[in-house]
Amino acid sequence: PATAATYPYYFYWDFINVDIDVQTNGDMLITENQKYVFTKLGKNQRYRYIPLDKVNAITDVSVFEEGKKIAFNTGVENNNFWIKWQHGVNPPEERIFTLKYRVVEGLYLDNQKYKVYWKAIFPKRGASIHKANIRVTFPKSFLPKIQKFKSYGAPTKAEQIDENTVEFVSTKSIPPSRKIEIKVVLYGEEVRQRFENFLTSVERFTKIIILFIWLVFLGAGAIYEVIAASRKIKIEKDIYAVIRKIRLKKDNKVYIIQKFNKMKKLSNLNLLNAMLIIMC
Repeated sequence: PATAATYPYYFYWDFINVDIDVQTNGDMLITENQKYVFTKLGKNQRYRYIPLDKVNAITDVSVFEEGKKIAFNTGVENNNFWIKWQHGVNPPEERIFTLKYRVVEGLYLDNQKYKVYWKAIFPKRGASIHKANIRVTFPKSFLPKIQKFKSYGAPTKAEQIDENTVEFVSTKSIPPSRKIEIKVVLYGEEVRQRFENFLTSVERFTKIIILFIWLVFLGAGAIYEVIAASRKIKIEKDIYAVIRKIRLKKDNKVYIIQKFNKMKKLSNLNLLNAMLIIMC
C-alpha cells in the first residue's frame, strides 16, 4: 500500500483516472478524476498543463471537488493550456478533484488513418502516482472501428473492452517525469470511403426500386385508363343508339323516362346533353 514514506513529496496521487469520450465530430470530452493524498503542509495551488502541439483548442473547462463546482483560472503559456485552482491544505487528508474539458478535433487523420494520440498522464510533476486508468470510448455508431492501440512511457496493461472501448491500466506506480501517452488507431480512410460508397449504392438501389414501383403503378394506371376509355366509348355508342330510338317515340313520355333511368345505370355521361339531342 502507498504510504508517506513511499512518496516523500508533500502529497501523492492515489489515482488519476482519465475518461476520453470521442464525439462523432472528432472532438474529445475528457474527464480526469484525481485523488490527492496530502501527507504534510505544502502549496495550496493545483494545476494541469495540457500541450497544444496536437490540439486545435481546449474549451468547456470545469473543475469540481467531490461533485461540487469550484473556482479556477485558465490561460495559455509556452504553447500549453493551463488550468489552476486553489484549496486549503490540512494534512493528513485526501481530496478528489475532477477536471472536465473538450479537446477540439482531438481525433485527427494521419497517413489515411484516424488516431487518438493523448498524453493522459503528464510527466512534469513533483509527485508520484500510485495507479492510473485511461479509458477511450468511441460512439457505437462510429465508423471506422478500432484497429490497434498501445501506450508509451510507464508500463500499462492495454485491453479492448468491446468494439468501441479501449482501456489502459498502469501496472506499477508512476514516478515523477514518467508519462503515459496512449495511441488508438482506427481503420483507415479507405474503409470509411468504402462504407460511404456502400451507402451510396444502397441509396441508388433504393431509388431504382422506388422508380420501378412508380413505373409499374403508372403503367397499370395507363392500362386502366385505356380500358375505361374503351368502355366509355362503347357505353356512349349504346346511349346514342337508345336516343335515336327514343326520338322515334318522343311522344311517349313514360317510355323516355324508362330509357333515361336505364342510361343512368350504364354511364355517368351528362344526361342534359342526351336530352338536348332528343329535343333537336
